[in-house]
Amino acid sequence: MRRSLPNLLLLSCALSCSACAMNPADTDADPSAGTLESPLSYPDTAASVRFESDRVRQDTAGTFLEVTFVARDLGPGKSAGIRAQVDGGSWSDAAASLVESAGGGWDRWRVSLRPAAGWVRAEYAIFVLDGKGGSYWSNNSAHNFVARTDAVVHRTSDKLESGKLSIELDVQNLAYEKQCSAAVTGDGWVSVNYFNAGYVGQTSRPGFEAWRLEIDLANSQSYGFNGKAASYEYAVSCSMAGASYWDNNNSTNFRRDRVTLPVLDWKTDFSGAAAVAVAGDGTTFVLSSGRWISGYSSTGQWLFAKQAPADLTALTWLESSGLLVGRAAGGNASVTWVALDKQGAQQWSTNAALTELVRGTGADYLVGLAGGARIDKTSPNVIAPAGGCHPGNDTTGSTAFPIVSRSGRMFCLDAASKIRSYDLATGAPGVTYPEGWPWAASDAGSLVVVSTDRTSLIGYSPSGQEKWRKKNLYVGVDTQYGSGTVCANHAHGDVAVFLNQLPGGGTVADHYVSGIDVATGNQAFKNLTSSYTQSPCAAADGAFYYRPGYEHYGRTFLRVDKTGVETSVNLGLNGQFFGIFADGRILRRDWAYYPNDKGRVVVSNGKGEELFNASFFDGQPSTHLAALQGDHLVVVEAGKVNHFRFAQ
Repeated sequence: MRRSLPNLLLLSCALSCSACAMNPADTDADPSAGTLESPLSYPDTAASVRFESDRVRQDTAGTFLEVTFVARDLGPGKSAGIRAQVDGGSWSDAAASLVESAGGGWDRWRVSLRPAAGWVRAEYAIFVLDGKGGSYWSNNSAHNFVARTDAVVHRTSDKLESGKLSIELDVQNLAYEKQCSAAVTGDGWVSVNYFNAGYVGQTSRPGFEAWRLEIDLANSQSYGFNGKAASYEYAVSCSMAGASYWDNNNSTNFRRDRVTLPVLDWKTDFSGAAAVAVAGDGTTFVLSSGRWISGYSSTGQWLFAKQAPADLTALTWLESSGLLVGRAAGGNASVTWVALDKQGAQQWSTNAALTELVRGTGADYLVGLAGGARIDKTSPNVIAPAGGCHPGNDTTGSTAFPIVSRSGRMFCLDAASKIRSYDLATGAPGVTYPEGWPWAASDAGSLVVVSTDRTSLIGYSPSGQEKWRKKNLYVGVDTQYGSGTVCANHAHGDVAVFLNQLPGGGTVADHYVSGIDVATGNQAFKNLTSSYTQSPCAAADGAFYYRPGYEHYGRTFLRVDKTGVETSVNLGLNGQFFGIFADGRILRRDWAYYPNDKGRVVVSNGKGEELFNASFFDGQPSTHLAALQGDHLVVVEAGKVNHFRFAQ
């Protein structure tokens, strides 16, 4: 059996919808063997068989149910059908006929269920057999499908193709004037958008009409609609003759995934999680009680529990060195960082004043006012001028924080306010620069410095030769409104970024985010912004992130690529980034703090397209944690660790 795609903790909504249970463990069920039972307990193997439509039809022989579905082409000996129960009677199987190839290795099947005259309710699940003892089921995420002859509104099918979600309904014609629509959400019912359906024509049943709606997801003009959600839930309704009639899938809502969602590999009970990390092979690490780190294999087997030498606040798995690095709680004088191997054995700890973890190409680094160090299996060898890196001083009260290029070259101020450079791999000193503070460094070693009065940027070649100078600027600091992040580099590759933010207001033209070529000083882009904008930082995905304004009721970040194209990333009021990755994926918590917002963990790409979203029941979004590495995603909610795997 192939494991089913999990039903990702669906939320209830104001439409009399209740939460779905997680899918049960895999179960083999042969529809032809022995007394037939309800298929509710069988796994919903959406990777192998999928519902397409069900319609109550009528011909000269009577009223019947027609079900169409697609299934993987399982080769010779395959067969398919539905297991159905009519009006509470016994379960029985009805064989389906192969209609055609659906393309891409899928077959389309159809079955007509013809109960006795006068039937009202049919409950069923779909199955397909491979002829070798394997069976695969689709049972509406462990709720079974239901069709009724007396339903006023019945969702007959949906389809998501080429970015458009289409939904079809059968509607009983109780009145000439009627309005039919779908209530749709892409964020677990935090927000709801309504889309109207249109009349199509009469059905094969007297007194029933066909209605249809189509949503162009990416181009919808409906206010606040998320056209790039990983999944959509919806319910349909029609209003006529002074009443409203709903089909909400037996109070579980309908669901359509825009992307192939990751599979839930395993989950385990875990109380008091404070941080989580995952290795590229799926090994999972969970921090609890400040110091205890538990390890689990990629299959969920418990491996170890080890005590760290200090209370920790964060865990990060570094694939380049094969180390789990933990950041110590602030104010700890004896330990600032600790490193463990995959088996939980401590490799080293340090008490050096290194505050930032910098991801490089082929290696990772720690940097702070103590200096910089390359991370490997041995204790960090801190490289710095005599006395460490000097914080500098200027009228803004900001700090001349050292920067590290992705290739491992550090630049920091010495006690004489000269910029010194060092190779963190070898410790070898490099060029000394005569003025300013380090701002941005390219992979090739070119450096951009900001003047101490923050009105100029100066570009230097790797050999220390001045190549360009831009004047009449005011380069914004990193800690705008107290919520900024200290950037360990304002460049990615060959493009640096800065915020021009004129003190005292100025005109609109005085406030902009600009990208510049580190080597030449040529402008890569210039985007106007507000006087409240926070200075942008470079991220591992090759883009730059910043808050475009002071927002009292939310936190929206802008992601701007090296050409200036902007994408909005909304975290809600209390959301946060869990990680931004070199492959372009973004892992975050989205929490708007509305009364019905339970918080979501979201994986998206640089275009804002969601690859995963999950809402949670516990109502404590601040306890949600997540980690991502390769195909492995770990999500922690209150009392649970969930391990997902993306399809390769």
